[in-house]
Amino acid sequence: MNNNDTKRDQPQMSLASTRPESLSSYDPPPSYGDDSNHASASAHEDIYPNEKKIDSMLSREEPPPFPGDSQAPTRTLHIYFENWLWRQANILDSDKTSVVYSVDCRLRRPQVTVRTPDRSIIGTAGFHLHTMRIDTFVHDFNVSLKSLGLITDGYVYSSNARRDETITWKSLSWNCFHLLCVDQAGKPLARFLFGKWSIKKGGTIELLDPSCAKDGPMMDEIIITGLTVIQARMMTYGMTL
Repeated sequence: MNNNDTKRDQPQMSLASTRPESLSSYDPPPSYGDDSNHASASAHEDIYPNEKKIDSMLSREEPPPFPGDSQAPTRTLHIYFENWLWRQANILDSDKTSVVYSVDCRLRRPQVTVRTPDRSIIGTAGFHLHTMRIDTFVHDFNVSLKSLGLITDGYVYSSNARRDETITWKSLSWNCFHLLCVDQAGKPLARFLFGKWSIKKGGTIELLDPSCAKDGPMMDEIIITGLTVIQARMMTYGMTL
């Protein structure tokens, strides 16, 4: 038997039989509901390639309990972005209808601008390239945030609404997008639960202390400084709000 006969006797393998199982059993990705939402989601991934690195952080899971967690929020606000770019947002009241604040986020100074529903600016935040200080202004008062350092998590600022009391923002857990705000005595004032709830919903703001839950300078401080910390961490991971 010559070599040509041997080759003819061997079973011929088709391209389909050599295809890896993972490709031959490939299923198309789930639909987002309509073509426009699917295209928007795909464009989002193209523009923000680093988003996959923080997908595990932007979780919908509830954070672990913290001191005072049994305290029910006095008021809960909801963050909704206007589109998938996560650059502009409205903060809605507990009814998820009434706009309490509007927010603009960008890469250049000021990186955060917060307005009232009538578009009056009540606060801004500007980041420094070579320092860990964030210039933050609320009603024209300087309440600049200062980082506690690379090892110690959190930011602090001197509250104008509380007569220069030191207020601290820190992570609730390993998830640096779940934040807790405490006063100088360590009493919880508010917490931000920020995450990928949907293409547009960014998360919730739970105002725990009654002094922070009513419209006024203290609530404005909480909202502006909390959003600023979130924006700073998003920019650290290569993605803007």
